Amino acid sequence: MLIGVAEDACSVPCSQGYGPKGGGKRMKRLVVVCCAGVVLLAVATGASAAIQIPQLPVQSPVKLPANVLPALDQATPAGQAPDTRRMRIGVTIAHPRAAAEDSYLKRLYNPSSANYHRFLTPSQYAKAFGVSKSTADAVRSWLAGGGLSIDYVSRARDYFLATGTVSEVEQLTRTQIGSYSFNGQTFLANKSAPQAPANLHVLQILGLNTYQRFHTAYSESHSVGHAPARLPAAAPNIAAQSPKDLWSIYEQPSNQTGKGVSVAILGNGATDGVIKDLHQFDKENGFDQVPVQVVHTPANGDFSDTAGNAEWNIDMQSVHGMAPGISKEVLYFSPTLADTELVASTAAWVNDPNGPPIMNASLGECEVTPLNPVLNNPALDPVNGNENPSALPVSQGLSNSSEPTQTQLLKQAVMEGRTLFASSGDSGSSCTVVYPGTNGIGNYVVPLTEDPADNPYTVGVGGTVLYSDGNTPAGRAFEYAWTHSGGNASPFITAPSYQTGVTNLNRTCIADPDGGSSNAGQLCRGVPDVAAISGDVISNGYTIVSDGADSIGGGTSLSSPLWAGMWARVVGASAGRRSLGFANPLIYQVGKSPTRYAQSFYDITTGTNGLNPAQTGWDYVTGFGVPRLSGLIKNVQAAAQPRRR
Repeated sequence: MLIGVAEDACSVPCSQGYGPKGGGKRMKRLVVVCCAGVVLLAVATGASAAIQIPQLPVQSPVKLPANVLPALDQATPAGQAPDTRRMRIGVTIAHPRAAAEDSYLKRLYNPSSANYHRFLTPSQYAKAFGVSKSTADAVRSWLAGGGLSIDYVSRARDYFLATGTVSEVEQLTRTQIGSYSFNGQTFLANKSAPQAPANLHVLQILGLNTYQRFHTAYSESHSVGHAPARLPAAAPNIAAQSPKDLWSIYEQPSNQTGKGVSVAILGNGATDGVIKDLHQFDKENGFDQVPVQVVHTPANGDFSDTAGNAEWNIDMQSVHGMAPGISKEVLYFSPTLADTELVASTAAWVNDPNGPPIMNASLGECEVTPLNPVLNNPALDPVNGNENPSALPVSQGLSNSSEPTQTQLLKQAVMEGRTLFASSGDSGSSCTVVYPGTNGIGNYVVPLTEDPADNPYTVGVGGTVLYSDGNTPAGRAFEYAWTHSGGNASPFITAPSYQTGVTNLNRTCIADPDGGSSNAGQLCRGVPDVAAISGDVISNGYTIVSDGADSIGGGTSLSSPLWAGMWARVVGASAGRRSLGFANPLIYQVGKSPTRYAQSFYDITTGTNGLNPAQTGWDYVTGFGVPRLSGLIKNVQAAAQPRRR
């Protein structure tokens, strides 16, 4: 197994020179000389600087067209952005050995390979496939030479957070940043594609606009003021289900509670209140108090935001409710839900040598839409109709741009044997177009999917409405697909190999994520992969504690952490509680076998999310359905065994 890789040498001699916008008496000049992998750096300030290095020809910059909002012309200009306003950008560096990385990944998940499940540590990954130190040093120099301070660098040296003024960011990226308004919101955005030196191999520059951000996918009701009372025995319980109800209904084994396994939560903002609510939830349900660790990225951020507390309460209490034996929960939190910062928190989890093998992300945003003008034609979607024609082009044009960066990071997570569970969204057969940060329950015309649930390296989780029989232990009275359960085929993302041969997964791509035709006609990624109770936003859901009071949590942001907790039971049941790796290859291997599928899943065949009906077997509303966890544990253990030739 190849782990060590020599540092890359600089491909060509290079030199860069930068100074503050408009010059000035204290002109700062940065010179970087790259030769045979050695980086020499000199910063000269003012005329009296002692160090002078002859400048070589500056390497031509390259444009990054994916990092400019494609429908910006439909927003209203509001002048230039203030020069002194602070901005935080994220710079992603392309991995230098992508082909070798893909080759190793295939062997890693091939049961017949000698490398099967020989997962890498973050340090091993960085040495084998990460960005070279020489390239990373050149990126640091480029950022610092532009006057930006560096807030965070990932262990694999492929993601940098840096902060500077609007003026400094403009100078660095060779673009202008303006102020705009749309739909009552004011935001900043770059007017043209940013540029970066070609020798740095920059994949993306995130954060050049303040519009794009992830939204949480939660619903919460405080109307009851207390946990809903159970109806008389044998009467269907259409209200919230307790953790122990779900233990029974989803057939979770009493002797496997996730002991020794840790689980992560991706989120943002303040944590004191949600940790306090978790401990009260544990007390009310008779659970041991679970330890909580917090990892802030970047460490110098403002973590005072409490707007997402209801979401993090659902996440943390769902995970522990399903797996009361876990060793701890780790919160990888950013200051905000901005793409730039949330991606950094993902990178922090992926590169944490002690990071949990499982993480939950109850958030998302519309997938990249390279054919935005075409997709926004309502004639393409007669099922959903055109609900808001004036807002559609700019709303979906201002969609997610962080997908390539997330894909690079999540591929690393999968090579380390980790699994991200993500909500498929609460927008039915479309994706949320309401920004910023709103739940967006509805169905928004164009059939697209939510990122990161649609990522091939993520388990996307859809939602159901579940009524128990009112007994103790609880049984299922009825369970059907939730009207707003996110799910569809991505028009652009090619289906991963584990999805081939799945009944009902049959839609093909119209273009690749760059708008090209490389995958046209190929099977495209379908979501969700699995499902669990989301409730119906009215009363049905899951009992939680929020702000010290009993409440009801729901949405697919409930479904996803329930699965993260239940998968902790699966991992905890493995020999030595070792990582089983990325969950989807095992889930699909089980799902493709009629016998194992019947033992491991309860098939949801009733309901629709707008464009897609629930069907027998896998479907675009609930995936394979909801778990029969005891059977799933048994069959996953069997599926995970190597098959030596």
